[in-house]
Amino acid sequence: MPKFKIEIVPTHLSFPFSFAKFALFVGIILSASAVLAYPKVGNRVAYRGTVSASDGSLKSVIETKEVLSYHEGTKQWLVKTKKSSPGSTSERIESLSALFTPTEAEEWLVNCEAYGGTWEQIATVAGRFDTCHMRAERRLFDMDASYETTEIWYGDVPFGHVRKIRRDLMTGKKMVLELTHVQ
Repeated sequence: MPKFKIEIVPTHLSFPFSFAKFALFVGIILSASAVLAYPKVGNRVAYRGTVSASDGSLKSVIETKEVLSYHEGTKQWLVKTKKSSPGSTSERIESLSALFTPTEAEEWLVNCEAYGGTWEQIATVAGRFDTCHMRAERRLFDMDASYETTEIWYGDVPFGHVRKIRRDLMTGKKMVLELTHVQ
């Protein structure tokens, strides 16, 4: 928590608000900016959702992403991704040269329609978020039919994703994940 000194100087000016309210406002702003600062070591997000197979069966899925470290010399972030579903858990640690930033979140939201998305406000267990909803298709080789579609709701959170849906059009598999926790 930043340390600062507040000095009260007597004056004959009259203010429309009390000093106590002002100090409370400043404290809230400073603490909120410290909480929302990212990327930083220790940032963690959690998603919960489902995976459906072509036979209609559903499995619950939990995915977490966490920033483990940052190496100043190489400018590399170490990120752990863990995926769990009944009977299966996988963990991957990767080195990344860049992570999603608040500046990028603002750019996505301001330019959402120019990027081909739609601005949406969505609510998840983790809170209410302004998002840019983007859709993309990935094609297999040079086939005319789409192989996979992905929808991502970009927002002002570490790693950038508030909600994501991925559909494999060849197998019928669909994965839906929604943000449940931000740290």
